[in-house]
Amino acid sequence: MPHSAFDNPIFDESRRQLDVRGPFVPDGDVLGDVTVRFLLIQDPPKGSAEGPLTLHRVGTCSAGGSVWSGTVALSEDEASGLRPDTIRGIATAVIVRPAVVQQPPPDPAPPSPDPPFMDTFTWCVSRTVVFPAIAA
Repeated sequence: MPHSAFDNPIFDESRRQLDVRGPFVPDGDVLGDVTVRFLLIQDPPKGSAEGPLTLHRVGTCSAGGSVWSGTVALSEDEASGLRPDTIRGIATAVIVRPAVVQQPPPDPAPPSPDPPFMDTFTWCVSRTVVFPAIAA
Protein backbone atom coordinates (compact mmCIF):
# COMPACT_ATOMS: atom_id res chain seq x y z
CA MET A 1 0.00 0.00 0.00
CA PRO A 2 1.36 3.47 -0.82
CA HIS A 3 2.29 5.80 2.00
CA SER A 4 1.28 9.44 1.98
CA ALA A 5 0.33 12.27 4.28
CA PHE A 6 0.15 16.03 4.57
CA ASP A 7 2.84 18.22 6.06
CA ASN A 8 1.60 21.29 7.93
CA PRO A 9 0.27 23.69 5.25
CA ILE A 10 2.19 26.99 5.13
CA PHE A 11 0.38 30.28 4.57
CA ASP A 12 2.35 32.71 2.39
CA GLU A 13 0.74 36.02 3.32
CA SER A 14 2.65 38.08 0.73
CA ARG A 15 1.29 35.93 -2.12
CA ARG A 16 -1.99 35.14 -0.33
CA GLN A 17 -1.60 31.43 -0.91
CA LEU A 18 -1.41 28.21 1.05
CA ASP A 19 1.44 25.86 0.16
CA VAL A 20 0.40 22.24 0.64
CA ARG A 21 2.67 19.21 0.38
CA GLY A 22 3.48 15.86 1.88
CA PRO A 23 5.37 12.63 1.38
CA PHE A 24 4.18 10.21 -1.26
CA VAL A 25 5.78 6.80 -1.53
CA PRO A 26 3.86 4.54 -3.91
CA ASP A 27 4.35 0.83 -3.91
CA GLY A 28 5.12 -0.78 -7.25
CA ASP A 29 5.70 0.87 -10.60
CA VAL A 30 4.12 4.19 -11.59
CA LEU A 31 3.80 5.66 -15.09
CA GLY A 32 4.35 9.41 -15.21
CA ASP A 33 3.24 12.00 -12.65
CA VAL A 34 0.73 11.25 -9.89
CA THR A 35 -2.29 13.55 -9.64
CA VAL A 36 -3.36 14.44 -6.09
CA ARG A 37 -6.79 16.00 -5.56
CA PHE A 38 -6.92 17.49 -2.06
CA LEU A 39 -9.49 19.08 0.23
CA LEU A 40 -8.72 21.18 3.31
CA ILE A 41 -11.37 21.93 5.93
CA GLN A 42 -10.91 24.30 8.86
CA ASP A 43 -13.72 24.51 11.37
CA PRO A 44 -14.76 28.00 12.47
CA PRO A 45 -13.75 29.25 15.91
CA LYS A 46 -15.99 28.02 18.73
CA GLY A 47 -19.08 30.17 19.07
CA SER A 48 -18.79 31.51 15.51
CA ALA A 49 -21.87 31.54 13.30
CA GLU A 50 -19.69 31.02 10.21
CA GLY A 51 -19.39 27.68 8.44
CA PRO A 52 -16.11 25.84 7.93
CA LEU A 53 -13.47 27.18 5.54
CA THR A 54 -13.24 24.68 2.69
CA LEU A 55 -10.43 24.75 0.12
CA HIS A 56 -9.77 22.26 -2.67
CA ARG A 57 -7.24 22.04 -5.47
CA VAL A 58 -5.09 19.62 -7.45
CA GLY A 59 -1.44 18.88 -6.74
CA THR A 60 1.11 16.55 -8.30
CA CYS A 61 3.95 14.24 -7.45
CA SER A 62 6.47 14.26 -10.28
CA ALA A 63 7.45 10.95 -11.85
CA GLY A 64 9.95 9.25 -9.57
CA GLY A 65 9.42 11.85 -6.83
CA SER A 66 8.64 11.23 -3.18
CA VAL A 67 6.79 14.47 -2.35
CA TRP A 68 3.48 15.73 -3.70
CA SER A 69 2.66 19.44 -3.63
CA GLY A 70 -0.04 21.91 -4.54
CA THR A 71 -0.84 25.57 -4.05
CA VAL A 72 -4.12 27.14 -3.03
CA ALA A 73 -4.52 30.76 -4.17
CA LEU A 74 -6.83 32.30 -1.58
CA SER A 75 -9.47 34.93 -2.11
CA GLU A 76 -9.36 37.88 0.27
CA ASP A 77 -12.22 36.38 2.30
CA GLU A 78 -10.53 32.97 2.45
CA ALA A 79 -7.21 34.50 3.52
CA SER A 80 -8.86 36.55 6.25
CA GLY A 81 -10.74 33.47 7.50
CA LEU A 82 -7.69 31.19 7.64
CA ARG A 83 -6.21 30.78 11.13
CA PRO A 84 -3.00 29.20 12.53
CA ASP A 85 -5.07 26.33 13.86
CA THR A 86 -6.06 22.75 13.07
CA ILE A 87 -7.06 21.95 9.49
CA ARG A 88 -8.27 18.61 8.16
CA GLY A 89 -6.58 17.37 4.98
CA ILE A 90 -8.20 14.79 2.74
CA ALA A 91 -6.60 13.67 -0.51
CA THR A 92 -6.88 11.11 -3.27
CA ALA A 93 -3.95 10.22 -5.50
CA VAL A 94 -4.60 8.91 -9.00
CA ILE A 95 -1.77 6.64 -10.09
CA VAL A 96 -1.28 5.14 -13.56
CA ARG A 97 0.18 1.66 -13.28
CA PRO A 98 1.95 -0.23 -16.07
CA ALA A 99 0.46 -3.21 -17.86
CA VAL A 100 0.52 -6.52 -16.07
CA VAL A 101 1.41 -9.66 -17.99
CA GLN A 102 -0.99 -12.43 -17.10
CA GLN A 103 0.21 -15.99 -16.69
CA PRO A 104 -0.31 -17.95 -19.89
CA PRO A 105 -3.38 -20.16 -20.03
CA PRO A 106 -2.85 -23.89 -20.20
CA ASP A 107 -3.36 -23.86 -23.97
CA PRO A 108 -0.53 -22.85 -26.32
CA ALA A 109 -1.78 -19.25 -26.75
CA PRO A 110 0.87 -16.64 -25.82
CA PRO A 111 0.20 -14.46 -22.75
CA SER A 112 -1.34 -11.09 -23.45
CA PRO A 113 -0.60 -8.04 -21.35
CA ASP A 114 -3.41 -6.14 -19.73
CA PRO A 115 -3.38 -2.44 -20.58
CA PRO A 116 -2.05 0.11 -18.09
CA PHE A 117 -4.59 0.83 -15.38
CA MET A 118 -5.57 3.51 -12.87
CA ASP A 119 -5.10 3.02 -9.15
CA THR A 120 -6.27 5.38 -6.39
CA PHE A 121 -5.15 5.93 -2.84
CA THR A 122 -6.95 8.12 -0.28
CA TRP A 123 -5.79 9.53 3.06
CA CYS A 124 -7.09 11.92 5.71
CA VAL A 125 -5.16 13.65 8.52
CA SER A 126 -5.32 16.65 10.84
CA ARG A 127 -2.53 19.22 10.64
CA THR A 128 -1.90 22.81 11.76
CA VAL A 129 -1.74 25.77 9.40
CA VAL A 130 1.63 27.52 9.79
CA PHE A 131 1.87 31.32 9.56
CA PRO A 132 5.64 31.98 9.26
CA ALA A 133 5.18 35.70 9.99
CA ILE A 134 3.61 34.81 13.37
CA ALA A 135 6.19 32.12 14.16
CA ALA A 136 9.15 34.46 13.49
